[in-house]
This record gives sequence, structure tokens and C-alpha cells, in this order.
Amino acid sequence: MTDYDAIVRIASLWLAQKLDDDLEAALPKVDENSVPLVVMAAKLMEGKHSAIYTGDPDTIRRCRLLARHIGASVEMIEEQAGQTSIFFGPPRQQ
Repeated sequence: MTDYDAIVRIASLWLAQKLDDDLEAALPKVDENSVPLVVMAAKLMEGKHSAIYTGDPDTIRRCRLLARHIGASVEMIEEQAGQTSIFFGPPRQQ
């Protein structure tokens, strides 16, 4: 399972566009299923909103845990026909 600190670190490097050895060292710490989590973390860390639409309970759980890890808010959850939409708000600036 991917470490949420590694996801946040990769998202931070991506936002800083520091695509060098630091990023290459951090990449092995995430599995390919975590790439969407990196994108979600980067959006939230930029102050943007993010959303997912899925029927996979594991994806829902991982996204909610990541949001909690970085201090983002879960703004709305809609369930319909076995699919869930979750909207995340960016973390508050400290």
C-alpha cells in the first residue's frame, strides 16, 4: 500500500516542477494505482477542488484518507446506482 507522505511529497515536487533525482527517488514508493491520488493531492495543495466518481470502495477509502491526511475537506458525497461522487475542498491555509 502506498504511503500518503510519499504521495504528498511527489505532488509537492510536481508542483515545484522539480522533476529530477528527488522525484525519481520518490516514485518507487507509490504504486501505479496511486497516480490519481498524486494528481488529486496536487490539485488540493494548489487550492483547487477535486472530485472522484467511482464504484470502487477501495478508491473511495484511499481518497478520503488522503484528503484527511492533507487537511482537505470532503464537501459532498452523492451515491447513485452503485457509483459514488465525492467532492473535495482544498486544505485551509495555515
